[in-house]
Amino acid sequence: MKSIIKYTTIFAIFGLVFTLLACEEDTLVTSPKGVLAEGVLSANTVDKLVIAAYQALGAHFFGNDQSFAGPSSNWVIDVRSDDAYKGGGGIADRTDIHQLETATFDPTNYAIAQKWRNPMFSIARCNLALREIGNLEDPTYQKSIRIAEMRLLRGHFHFDMKRNFENIPYLDENADPTTTSNVELSSTEVWDKIEEDFLFAYENLPPRHDEIGRVTRGAAAGYLAKLYTYTGEWDKVLQYSDAVIQLGQYELLDDFQQLSTVEFENGPESVWTIQFSTANIF
Repeated sequence: MKSIIKYTTIFAIFGLVFTLLACEEDTLVTSPKGVLAEGVLSANTVDKLVIAAYQALGAHFFGNDQSFAGPSSNWVIDVRSDDAYKGGGGIADRTDIHQLETATFDPTNYAIAQKWRNPMFSIARCNLALREIGNLEDPTYQKSIRIAEMRLLRGHFHFDMKRNFENIPYLDENADPTTTSNVELSSTEVWDKIEEDFLFAYENLPPRHDEIGRVTRGAAAGYLAKLYTYTGEWDKVLQYSDAVIQLGQYELLDDFQQLSTVEFENGPESVWTIQFSTANIF
């Protein structure tokens, strides 16, 4: 009787294991919920993904504090130099920024974490838009221009990370962000990838758009000139600086103070200006 019970128990255990293995595909492995189904979107919806990538320039993903500590501009990082100063009510008021100013920060610094995280989210938006543009079958959609816009923005976010953190991963639309390392490419190789994005944008973007705020050929040329100052390729700095001038659509304002007035917003000095709105879009 004991043997029968013992063997029955063993078979029961094996049966349970077999049942668990058999149902693994259906029960234990599930598709993520609330994730955009790729490859089924219309041109109108795809362009909203493009606009979402532009919205990432505000670094406003989850709340005011994250965008304050990790903004699209570099004012937080500029606290480390002499062109920005941390004020407030004392050292305890934004300790993370005080640490940047006094060079006493460590890996737990909040501002640094947000400055790394926000461009990563922004790159993800660019890559999602790029994948969906590639999936779209609509001959009326301006694919090459929209791809160029997203590649310039993707280059912009990688550029911002590169000059702040040096060792960064380069993430294109086919990369797996969970496995891509920040040391698998050399510094030169990362610069080359960013350059490829900017060059594609320069070759495919128009000089102007009907909608203010979209990146243009002038913005791509300006960014190439900026990139080559970091890589020390001075002939190319001159080449693409001249390319901006030769477009013939930019000039200096008569009065420097006009730059900060509403009247001259998006004026002739603006090669590319990030647009913000106070409108409630929800």
